[in-house]
Amino acid sequence: MKNNNPIKKGFWGIVLREIDMIRQKNLLLWLSVFLPLISFFFFATLFYQGVATELPVVVVDRDGSTLSRKMMKMVDQTQSMHVAYRETTLLDAKKHLYEGNAYGILYVDETFSKDIYQGVAPKVVAYYNNSFLLPGGLVNKGFATVVKTFAAGLSIQSKMKKGMSEDQALVATVPLSLDTHILVNPTTNYFYYLVTALLPVMLQIFVVMCSVYAIGTEFRDRTSVAWLEQADGNMFVALMGKLTPYIVVFTVIGLFMNSLLFNYFKVPVAGSLMVLNIGLFVMILAGLSMGVLFLCLNPSLRMAMSFSSFYGAVAFSFSGLTFPFHSMPILASYMSKLWPFTSYLDLLMGQVFRGLPLYSTCLPIGLMLLFLFIPLLMQKRLKTICLNEKFWGRL
Repeated sequence: MKNNNPIKKGFWGIVLREIDMIRQKNLLLWLSVFLPLISFFFFATLFYQGVATELPVVVVDRDGSTLSRKMMKMVDQTQSMHVAYRETTLLDAKKHLYEGNAYGILYVDETFSKDIYQGVAPKVVAYYNNSFLLPGGLVNKGFATVVKTFAAGLSIQSKMKKGMSEDQALVATVPLSLDTHILVNPTTNYFYYLVTALLPVMLQIFVVMCSVYAIGTEFRDRTSVAWLEQADGNMFVALMGKLTPYIVVFTVIGLFMNSLLFNYFKVPVAGSLMVLNIGLFVMILAGLSMGVLFLCLNPSLRMAMSFSSFYGAVAFSFSGLTFPFHSMPILASYMSKLWPFTSYLDLLMGQVFRGLPLYSTCLPIGLMLLFLFIPLLMQKRLKTICLNEKFWGRL
């Protein structure tokens, strides 16, 4: 590729050369600017409601009594569920579940009210789709709450008819109560919980891919010698000059992301936002370093991009957010540290939700700083690739 700044050498000359490349190569511009912003907008819009509500469920009321209809009405009045279908057979109800039109079924048999009046505990059956963990769990919890509340109401009414006061009937029905307090994420808001983690992981994906593409095109386009010569053969200067524009761009985008989360969407921060921004900056540097590593392992642009895509795609799985570290195999829990995002998430959870003291941030930031040794350790290998013709021209 023709370089528009061939005369100016050294660090700043390479910075200007890279800015010119970003202007010429649309993919670099998309990877570094447009795609991160689009992903932020997508996930912020997707989870804007914060809490999943009005999940469609099916009810099968074989009894058809006043009591059974009252319980079905209670299901429809919950915030989490909405009675979307009323069927007469369980077979028809299950079709909605298997076709994905509903997340749960509440089934009441023909003897429901008769059993209640005879003092026999009736059976109410609930089915739910647990292939979708979140809505399945909410529907299961909703059904359980409705049935327990309904049963408690019946018990209290029965005891009051026998002469107990309302308070006595309530104590006799529920002799022991659990007083629960949510200490972390008390609003149970999925926007706070998921989007604050999804946006940084998307940023990490684009940081790594951008690093791989920016350096890998030097080999593919056979311009690596010119790149190195502009740094007077100093691989470290060449690498820093190339990555500096992306450090600036991704830092600005990262600060915009945090401003979007914590200022626009008002996600409460219990700790220090400044420390969080510092951690984000270190995560960006670590991501760029991983891009260098992938190219040193395989100078083929196509293979390195594939590695970086896979690396980014599984970052969320190893973060411990969806599956706890304590339940992972020991090897997997150690492997999770191979992703800077894991340490950043630890920092984020500590500062945003738990308000941990500053000394607790040393470990996650320190682990991310270790990634910065990669470019230093890979200088010799990267220089060999730059100068060896057999690595040039690979797709």
